[in-house]
Amino acid sequence: TRVFASKRYEPENAEADERASVEMAVRGVELVRTRGFLLFEPSEVRIDVAARDGYFGTLMPFVHAAERTCGDPGKPKPAPVDVRMVDLGTESDHEWEQIGLEDLGVAPASDRRVDWSAGIRADWDISEGGAVETWSQFTAVGLDRFEAEHGRADPEAGVTVSRLSPYLRFGMISPRTVYHDLVKKDGKNISKTFWHRLYRRELAYWQLHHWPDLPKTSVRSHYENRAWLSGDEADEALRRWQRGETGFPVVDCGMRRLWRTGWMHQTERMITATFLVDYLGVHWTRGADWFMRTLVDADEAINSMMWQNAGKSGLDQWDFFEGTLAPDGSARAHDPHGDAIARWIPELAALPRGYLRHRPWEASKATLAECDVELGSTYPRRMIVDLDRARQRMLDDVTTIRHAELVRAGGLVKPGSMEDLVVAPRAAVVRGAADLARVSTRKEFKRSLKALKASIAGIDLPSNPSSKPHGKSRANASRPKVSAASRPKSGPRSGRLPAPDRDAVRASRREAKRLDAAFRGRVFHHLPVDDLDDRDAAPPRVGRRPAR
Repeated sequence: TRVFASKRYEPENAEADERASVEMAVRGVELVRTRGFLLFEPSEVRIDVAARDGYFGTLMPFVHAAERTCGDPGKPKPAPVDVRMVDLGTESDHEWEQIGLEDLGVAPASDRRVDWSAGIRADWDISEGGAVETWSQFTAVGLDRFEAEHGRADPEAGVTVSRLSPYLRFGMISPRTVYHDLVKKDGKNISKTFWHRLYRRELAYWQLHHWPDLPKTSVRSHYENRAWLSGDEADEALRRWQRGETGFPVVDCGMRRLWRTGWMHQTERMITATFLVDYLGVHWTRGADWFMRTLVDADEAINSMMWQNAGKSGLDQWDFFEGTLAPDGSARAHDPHGDAIARWIPELAALPRGYLRHRPWEASKATLAECDVELGSTYPRRMIVDLDRARQRMLDDVTTIRHAELVRAGGLVKPGSMEDLVVAPRAAVVRGAADLARVSTRKEFKRSLKALKASIAGIDLPSNPSSKPHGKSRANASRPKVSAASRPKSGPRSGRLPAPDRDAVRASRREAKRLDAAFRGRVFHHLPVDDLDDRDAAPPRVGRRPAR
C-alpha cells in the first residue's frame, strides 16, 4: 500500500512528514512524496560564487545555477482518466465522521461573533477553478502589459497584477503549469520580470533549505546585535502599524488592504516593511509574524526571505530601492493619483487626486476643512515627523555593528570594500568554493563605515551628495558627525601632517595590517561593484524621478 503526498519543505513540516513516513512503514504503508510544489529541488542547486553574475544569494546567480544544474522543470502531467476511489458511501463497512480543521488542530478556533473572513471570501475565488480562471485571464490580457505596468497598485492596475500567489501557495495551480505555459507564449521575452518572479519563489525555498532558522535568525550573523525598539513603545508602534494608523497614507493603505483582503501589492509590502523596520525600529521578526498571520499567500520561505532583506540581515539588502520606499509619498509611482488610498482610507477620499492624498499634512486648513479631514481626529497625525532623523538611527545602528565586526576581525566585513560576508553552506555552493562569500551590501552602509573609520583615524573624507532622502539634499546625512575639535587641522605648506595626525594615520595603518592578517589565506572572488539583479522588481517611475 502506498500513500502519495506532495513534498513539503518547511523544516517543521519536513520533519513531521519524515516521522509519518517511519510510522507508516511500520504498518506496511509507503509514503511517497512527489516533487510538485517547486520547479527545482533546493538541495540540488549549487551556486558558483566565482562566477561574475552577481552577489551570492541574490536572484541572477541562483537563476543561472538552477538552469545549469537542474535543467528545465518537468512538464505537468494531465489528470488521470480513471482512478479507483475509496467508497465512502453508506454501504461502506466503516463509519466516517466529518472532522473540521479546528478539530484537527490545523486552524485555531474562530470567533463566531465576528466573520473575519468575509472580506477575503468576497475578494477571492478559493478553488482550483478560481486559480485556472485567474491564470487564464492574466495570460490573455495582463502578461503583455506586465513589464510596463506591474508596479501599479491602484485600481487601474487591474489584470496587470497576476494575484496568483495564494493559488501557488496552496497547490491550486502547479508552478510547472505556469512555467510551461509561459514557455509556450514566449513569456520570458514578453516579461523578464514575471519570468524571474517564478525563480524568486524558488530562491526563497533554497534559502530556507540552507538556513532553516531563516524565519527568526539573521543570515548575516553579526546583525543579530542590532538595537531594536522594545517594551511598550515597540508594542504601540507595532499596533498602529498593524491597524493602518501610522498617519502615512501610503503605509496605512497597504496595511488596511491587507486586513480586509489578505493581500498586498509587492511594492506596498516593501514600503510597509521598510517603514516598520527602518523608521519605527521594530524588529523585523514581528512584522514577519504579522504577515504570516494575515496574508492569504503566507509562505514561510518567501515571507522570511523578504523580511530578512527588509531587516538588512538577509542576503539582499534591496540596494536598488534606496530612496524609492519612503513612507511620505515622495515616490508614489505605484499609486500616482492616490486612488488606492481613497479606496482603503475613505476618510481621505475627498482630498484632491494626487499628492495631497499621499501627504495630507501639506494641505491647507481650508482644504482639510472642505474635505472633512481633521488630522489627529478623523485621520491620525504622523507617528514620525523627522523621517531623516529616524532613518539615520537605523544607519548609525548598522554602521555600529558592522564596525564592531570589523574591529574584532570576526571575518564578516571585508576590509577595503566594506562589504558584508556570510559563511556559505558547503551544500549550497560548487565544490572548492571559498568558505566566505560576499553578499550585496548597501552603498550607504559602505560609505558610512568608511567615514566612521576615517573619523576615528582623524581623516576627513569628502561627502557624497548623491544620496538624497525624501527629496532633500543629504550631503552629510550618511556620515557620522565629527565635531570641529576632533577634525585635523591643516598641516604646514610642505604637506607634512602635524605629529598628532601622523600618529592617527599610523594607528589606522596598524589596524589595517591587523585586519589584513586576520583575512590572510582566505579566498575572495571578484564581483561587480553593485548587484542590480532586483532591477526587474523596481516600480515604474511616474512623473518626476524619485530621489535616490
